[in-house]
Amino acid sequence: MKKRKDIGVDVDGVIRNFPLSLIKRYKKYYPEHDVVPLRNWSHYELHPYFPIGKGIHNFYCEEHPEEIYLNAIRYSGALKFVKELSKDFNVVIVTNQPNEYLDHLTKEWLKLSLMPYDYFFPTPDKTKFKGEYILEDASHHLEAILAKGNAVPVCFSHPWNQDWTGLRVKNYQGFLDLIRNNH
Repeated sequence: MKKRKDIGVDVDGVIRNFPLSLIKRYKKYYPEHDVVPLRNWSHYELHPYFPIGKGIHNFYCEEHPEEIYLNAIRYSGALKFVKELSKDFNVVIVTNQPNEYLDHLTKEWLKLSLMPYDYFFPTPDKTKFKGEYILEDASHHLEAILAKGNAVPVCFSHPWNQDWTGLRVKNYQGFLDLIRNNH
């Protein structure tokens, strides 16, 4: 039997709509604040888009993590995508959460979302993932992964990662086609 290849899949910005969940919860607590719409986000850092600035980190990490993490929705088609991917490859969840509790909440979200995966790999350094491909939305992670060469980085396209000039897909089918055609 042929060994299955490992494919890395990021969580936030790829299968879990963390930005939308964060905005919804933020507006619940600060209804009078204007938040920059997602379509206008031009980079990965969160603090420029929220009136509380760098306080947004404490807001989602310390004050309201359960609400934000566990109530986030999957991106449309994410569950079907991961199920399809898992038919031919090992799905490795490669996620960079700010602390171990948020790793725990992410694992809980995966379970609640019925998201299949073979391995859970929480790490602040995504270059440590060794596999065929990794689907990621953060340009700084994509660049580091490319430089290290342990996997082929593929950008899941969003307004905040348009600076990435490497491989890019606009949807899950595009990623599946890419890895199947190069497998």
